[in-house]
Amino acid sequence: MTGMGASPATNDPAVVAAFHRALWHQGLLAAGLAVVVLIAWNVLRGVQLRQATARGPSEPDAHTAEPAEPAARRLLRVSFGLLWVFDGLLQGAGVLVALPELVWSTPRTGRTLLRLSGGFLIGMALLQAWPGRGFWQGRMGATGAPGSLAAMVQTMVKTPQPHALKDMVSAFASFDAAHGWAVNLFAVTAMALIGAGFLIARAGPARAALAIAIVVGLADWLLIEDLGFVGGVGTDPNSMIPMLLLFGAGYLALTRPVAAGVPARHRADAAWPRRLATEPAYALRVVAAMAALGVTLLGSAPMALAAAADRTAGPVPAQAPDQPRPPLQPVVGYGSPS
Repeated sequence: MTGMGASPATNDPAVVAAFHRALWHQGLLAAGLAVVVLIAWNVLRGVQLRQATARGPSEPDAHTAEPAEPAARRLLRVSFGLLWVFDGLLQGAGVLVALPELVWSTPRTGRTLLRLSGGFLIGMALLQAWPGRGFWQGRMGATGAPGSLAAMVQTMVKTPQPHALKDMVSAFASFDAAHGWAVNLFAVTAMALIGAGFLIARAGPARAALAIAIVVGLADWLLIEDLGFVGGVGTDPNSMIPMLLLFGAGYLALTRPVAAGVPARHRADAAWPRRLATEPAYALRVVAAMAALGVTLLGSAPMALAAAADRTAGPVPAQAPDQPRPPLQPVVGYGSPS
């Protein structure tokens, strides 16, 4: 179009060279990160072996009595592990999982997690109820265009998916277009009630709020998020299942903390440097967490720099080495000679 610059094609030698150069640099950084992780792991294991040798076989080991893993941490570890494996197969809130087990030994973590979740849901209810965002209307005025929620669901209907699922999502889109006000009232009320139950952070209200959240969340996952991955173009099950798992973990941490039977290595006086030197499992978790953080930064930092760069030049062509570019060919179309 007139007045718009021509963007480089994907087979442009400059773009290809810049991509190979960036890939080589990131590969070197990833290899260096792996070497650092291996060195750190070997150092920690060496310290642990020396301390075990110095202690001798006659000295009793205080770390043999292992308590049961807190139910909240087990739910997060197993469920998110399965989700990440599935997500990784499709793509080819780990902070809570990385927390030490001592954090889950009192109801304080559960209350904090539930109250944060409740505040989030109250905020989402206010946004959902905000006038002018198009959620109260199934159809917009005289034009008959679908409202915000109906349009979103109709977009999901166009995704390739099994016919049974497509029929259900399509039926909900038609229902919302005809009864948009009632659907939005139900959504706002449900989020407000669930958020209020979590904000109270007591067993009874939290249990009722969790039950409502599971029912409403699964309906939202099916009818609005369209399961997230069935069409073959999604890379994960979307956000509703992880949110329900977080809510469940908060409830379990509130109602089923593991305060008794915590061995010496999990007490508050067990400083993390000593645990690094004496506990192989703890050291492995720390090293793995640092490696995951490094890989995340390695992938996200170039994207952040690219977003902040001048969009007219683009970060990749600007950093590419000087190479001849093929001349731009005229576009055959309306108003141009063929």
